[in-house]
Amino acid sequence: MANISAKELIFLEDNIKMKQNSINFIAGVSDQITDISLKNLCQQCVNHCKSDIAILSRFIENPNIQ
Repeated sequence: MANISAKELIFLEDNIKMKQNSINFIAGVSDQITDISLKNLCQQCVNHCKSDIAILSRFIENPNIQ
């Protein structure tokens, strides 16, 4: 199986950056709210974004996976 192309690598890196920006934004929002259920929802969103980053990073670390 061939390695990922330069375009695919840029796509993965851009998506990782967007997910990291989402994490930063959600964490900032979470710091400003007092409602516990909303804070929990924010934490779930952060966890989901971190999971997405881990998945996308695996394609960069091992470009032969499908």
